[in-house]
Amino acid sequence: MRHANGQGPERRLRSSLFLSLPILIGCLAAGCNMPLPAWVPAPLREPAVRFLGFVDSGARTKSVSSDEVDGKLPPNSVSVNQEILKEMVRAVFLREPASEQEFSGLLDVLNQGASFEGVYNGLVHSTEYRRLEDNAKPVLPATIQRFAEEMAILEMELPVADRALLNDALSKPLPKIVELAEADGSDAAQEVTAAPVAMASPTPSYTSVDQERAAVQKSIEETFLHANVFTMKRVIGSELFKVVAQKRADRNRLADWYAQWCVRVAKLGVDFGYAQRSSEDLAFHTEWAWGASTDRLQWEMLLRIHRLLNEADVRR
Repeated sequence: MRHANGQGPERRLRSSLFLSLPILIGCLAAGCNMPLPAWVPAPLREPAVRFLGFVDSGARTKSVSSDEVDGKLPPNSVSVNQEILKEMVRAVFLREPASEQEFSGLLDVLNQGASFEGVYNGLVHSTEYRRLEDNAKPVLPATIQRFAEEMAILEMELPVADRALLNDALSKPLPKIVELAEADGSDAAQEVTAAPVAMASPTPSYTSVDQERAAVQKSIEETFLHANVFTMKRVIGSELFKVVAQKRADRNRLADWYAQWCVRVAKLGVDFGYAQRSSEDLAFHTEWAWGASTDRLQWEMLLRIHRLLNEADVRR
């Protein structure tokens, strides 16, 4: 079928492909990582996301205002910063935002381009979080086991030299107080004392991965025997960042690992806020990870980890 302009659908598609390919290939050669332009035709969109590292957010612009709207994950856009920030404060501090001023200041930082990782690190290194670590009671054995299982899984993704040094200092509250940055994004910080960088000691050889993971888990349980849930959440969050940093260069590898991790924790029966977070559909989580930023992907994992540990701790 031909149209008034003399071009049929097939010819227009070939023309679009001809114009699009040089731009996409040029971006790949330059090492770009940018949103996928709206004019890229449908046949090229998935390959551009999967193999060239573009982010296709066009299909994820629906606004979600609460967990009860449709059970779907919030889309990847500035419009959801407010909702994710509320999740973050609840998961980290186990409370609602203390004041409109506190929440607005943090939201301004996000809306001006700060990462979820940066805001999260500010919260778990704040004076308030340090007080929570200082005053919380040690957790029950079931919580220690849950923490040790999850942390051992992360540690096994890291080279031995990059794993956490399992000593008494690691299981204690931070020996350093860091004030939250001002709402304008300035680097206001007050350091009292600094902890040394932790490096893992050489480990003995094991006959299988399962044997090594079991040994790592046992060491974690022994190290954190008298720790509290706030210390555990801070430590395991730091380890998660290290694992993602190791994998982020290979987008397919990161997406596949993320999806498998999500399916595993979905089977633990914990409420993660959105129905899709509890999905055991591997293809869904893989596809979502392809279209999400690394920063957003990290937060989705952090949120689940915090809720896993929070729920385990309140069952005392």
